[in-house]
Amino acid sequence: MNQLILIGVMVVAAFLGASGQLMLQKVSGLPIKEMPFSFYAWGFASFYLVAVLINLWAYKMGGKASVLYPVIALSYVFTAVLAYKIFGDPINNWTAIGITAIVLGVGLIGWGSTYGA
Repeated sequence: MNQLILIGVMVVAAFLGASGQLMLQKVSGLPIKEMPFSFYAWGFASFYLVAVLINLWAYKMGGKASVLYPVIALSYVFTAVLAYKIFGDPINNWTAIGITAIVLGVGLIGWGSTYGA
């Protein structure tokens, strides 16, 4: 299968992982007795499970680990942006530089795998 399509699928997995991470943060504010019954705990587990299944499928479809795995780094970008939007977490200059570096790095890896030698 085309690596570009698989990269796109992995971007979805990264977004799901980031969304699950935010649900995990919500769970962390609950008393321990309530955690297993929380909507957010089940959401976290579900999002992560789907992300893992997407990863497995992408590798099974012929995805190269050296190309696909770095795409998961986009989960850091999604987490920062979603945390900013949902929780009001600040994005300072260093965070913005890091986000830019991750996006450029993943873009270069994707470009190289698709159009490179």
